[in-house]
Amino acid sequence: MSAPGGGRRGGPARWYLEGDTWPEELAWGDLEPGRLEIAGDNLAGTNARRLGPFLERHGALVSHLSLESRYLGEEARIDLSAIDLVKHCPHVTRLWLQGFRVTTRVFALPQLTQLHLSDCTVVGASVPPLGDVPGGPGSRLEETAFFRCRFEASELTWGPHAGLRELECRGEAEAWPPTATFDGCRDLVKLTLDLDAAFKVCLRGSMPHLSSVRLHAGRGREAGLDHAALRDCSFDLIRTVHC
Repeated sequence: MSAPGGGRRGGPARWYLEGDTWPEELAWGDLEPGRLEIAGDNLAGTNARRLGPFLERHGALVSHLSLESRYLGEEARIDLSAIDLVKHCPHVTRLWLQGFRVTTRVFALPQLTQLHLSDCTVVGASVPPLGDVPGGPGSRLEETAFFRCRFEASELTWGPHAGLRELECRGEAEAWPPTATFDGCRDLVKLTLDLDAAFKVCLRGSMPHLSSVRLHAGRGREAGLDHAALRDCSFDLIRTVHC
């Protein structure tokens, strides 16, 4: 693992988890922070128990974390809600999880650019305003997707310093906070919400690159849209679909 001349390894390293078998560990001291990519699927048993403590020890090395649990039911999800990912994983740029329990702190990961959650539970009564101040939570987050997730928070807000380009959310009634506000998100291009639930979206301020908005609330539900304060928008039609 050591580079020529005894220096620390500067290139990326990859570590793969599968099932309940914990692989041979790397020489962690030879890795630079933010150079480790971890992927895994069908996780259970040993991996589920050891993942949290591992991130507490070595999370600063991780840049990409893409993991899928074997158990997707609410009662059996791999629980990372006790781990402060912001503190222990400050260099994560890509977070893809399926079948996990996390807190709303995932939005505050300082280097995060991609967040994909499937069959996850996001605990916490509130989400901090995203992109509210330069360099704050959500300011680097460009691509966000939620599929069949459950949120405890009732509102999600993206502000003028958000790097958000694309957001997609699909799922059941608890897959999205009831109200979402996008205020001056100048980089936002595409917004898709396809939910079996009633929800409301507020679009405000200047969004010069916004070209696609699709809202679908399911049979007998309502997708509320407030775009009275939206300006400098390039698209001609907002598609609001009720089926």
